[in-house]
Amino acid sequence: MHDVVDVVPLSFRFEKESIYGRTNPGGKIATIGRNRRVAFEADEFKSAFEWKSVVIHGSFYVLDPESPEGKETLMRIFPDAFGADDPVAFRNQFFSISVEAMTGRSAEPASGTVKPVVSGAHSEHAADPAGDARLRSRVLAEIDKVAPQ
Repeated sequence: MHDVVDVVPLSFRFEKESIYGRTNPGGKIATIGRNRRVAFEADEFKSAFEWKSVVIHGSFYVLDPESPEGKETLMRIFPDAFGADDPVAFRNQFFSISVEAMTGRSAEPASGTVKPVVSGAHSEHAADPAGDARLRSRVLAEIDKVAPQ
């Protein structure tokens, strides 16, 4: 909202192509009400060279624990959420994120293909400020041709 990205750590469960979670009621839920498209990332980090990461894009939905369907789903996913032993009873806003796209990456020590290191100032990958300036000028000239006056 207002060109600001909000990152919120939370606990979750994954089931049947959806992410389920619970949080405190507040501003983030109101913000999502204006744009339900979200990105969700889950990471497992062991070291700088051993990690896993999954990124999901989808739509955010507030779940009503009072509706019969909502309560049944939530009791299955969060069985302790409605009892006296609920450790986080203050997190009473339940939600789901429908998984529309999912990607993942990982790293492990000694895995992958060793690639040659690019070195030397005359490499084809070296910085080219003069070439960059020429390209920028051409792009700006093309934009000026099509931009409404």
